[in-house]
Amino acid sequence: QDFRLVVSLGILSATEPDAVAKMAADLDHHTTHVQRKAKLTKRQARLCVEVWVAKHLDPAEEATYKPFRVAVKRRISAEQRSHLDQLPGGKPERIALLADLFLKHEKYLRGIGSKVEVEGGRQ
Repeated sequence: QDFRLVVSLGILSATEPDAVAKMAADLDHHTTHVQRKAKLTKRQARLCVEVWVAKHLDPAEEATYKPFRVAVKRRISAEQRSHLDQLPGGKPERIALLADLFLKHEKYLRGIGSKVEVEGGRQ
């Protein structure tokens, strides 16, 4: 619902790969912008920005997708810090879990993005 609102207000409108790549490289700045314009919580705004970027960036384009992936993994890692620290094993297990969490989150983002037409269609 929040994503539909942000799209309908035109707050997130860049669809060109370069513009979306810049957005991916600075998620915090764009999250703050969306948060202020749409009067959403930081968590809601961040989810909207992540959905937008996931919808418009091609994961096969490593140079543009990597900053997004790294930023989201960093956020997930910070949110899951206590859980990750309690894992038996070591760093390889934490890295594997973090990669799995990112893949699940990416699938979730793409699912939300696929439900909302952006260019000239329904919203």
